[in-house]
Amino acid sequence: MFRTMKADGDRPLVGSGRGELGVRLPGGMGKPDVTPDEANLVHPGRGGMSVSPSLRQLPYFLIPRRLDETLGLRGAKAPNDWCVWRMGIGPFIGAAVGPDLFLRPDGDDHGLLEPSRVMLASDYQTFLGGTRDAWVIDEA
Repeated sequence: MFRTMKADGDRPLVGSGRGELGVRLPGGMGKPDVTPDEANLVHPGRGGMSVSPSLRQLPYFLIPRRLDETLGLRGAKAPNDWCVWRMGIGPFIGAAVGPDLFLRPDGDDHGLLEPSRVMLASDYQTFLGGTRDAWVIDEA
């Protein structure tokens, strides 16, 4: 799976902002990626962190501008200091990503890395951040 994120050294920047490894929650900047219930719990199948099956299937506004001409992409608009990261190899199918996260494709070019079970929103953010070392830059 692929995602555009800011770098923190040689790994993605963990956080809850745009371009960070995590999700936006209600009350933060921008539209929330997931909305916890009254008990601050997040549920499988109700949203999560956006990912794509390939760099070329990322939305144009999330591809760094510096890759526009290099890769023959038209209209790349993301900041040049963002990177395209890949986690894992293989088919883009619904599958467990460790014991606490699940990849749920919701179309041919988009998927969500969601909680695999009901959990606190803070735990979900921690589990997403825990994937940090599994992401590598892949801009080819």
